[in-house]
Amino acid sequence: NVPKNVSGDKSRIVQVLCNLISNAIKFTSPGGLIKLHVSQASRSSSSAATDVSDRNKVYLDFTVSDTGKGISAEDQAHLFTPYYQADSCITREQEGTGLGL
Repeated sequence: NVPKNVSGDKSRIVQVLCNLISNAIKFTSPGGLIKLHVSQASRSSSSAATDVSDRNKVYLDFTVSDTGKGISAEDQAHLFTPYYQADSCITREQEGTGLGL
């Protein structure tokens, strides 16, 4: 139930999706599966949904999933810690932008 056209910060959306999809490609073996799912987010999940000026806004959820090796529960706790790297030996094999999640 996603609208055909939406407006937003195009450069940020592209940047985030490119980083997430790039990571999925990097860590998924050949023949693996990568999915991008877009859905309309529930208004109740947004604190701004009660604002009168917000009534015409649409919020979207973007989900990238893959069949890669995944991230351990221990490392998931550090996903948004600046400069944290789950496995530095993988990075030597797989180059990236260094931006992380």
